[in-house]
Amino acid sequence: DPEESVFSWDVIAFIGLALVVEIPVRFYLFYSELSDLIHARTVMFFLFVIIELVVAFNFRSLRFSVLKARPHKWLVLAIVWEILLVVFLIQIPTVREAFGIKKPSFEDLEILFVFAAVVFVSMEIIKAIIKRRRPVGRRALA
Repeated sequence: DPEESVFSWDVIAFIGLALVVEIPVRFYLFYSELSDLIHARTVMFFLFVIIELVVAFNFRSLRFSVLKARPHKWLVLAIVWEILLVVFLIQIPTVREAFGIKKPSFEDLEILFVFAAVVFVSMEIIKAIIKRRRPVGRRALA
């Protein structure tokens, strides 16, 4: 809705979700790996990348599930391209050195994908709450 505020209740709910779900986990993952700063930085780097891709994939609609409001094919293609690009770039030692990271281990990838799934499910839950709380035709307060 062009007349709806950018900071509608829906957007504020998603920002709140990020604060409640993502930030404590990010702090925990970083500080639990602080004995190896390069490993901690690696986990944080890939966590930021994968969470942003999950958010982009899931923000097609703020009210409807991904199953109902499927992402556009160009968005899916862009996300796949981004994943392939990151996988390719981390194979180059000078790129890893520039970012101060190393190749993620299998355990790192497990943690990242589990956390991405948690964020994805949390966003779907928020969408269900938003949809139930506010009928589609009703406008947010500015």
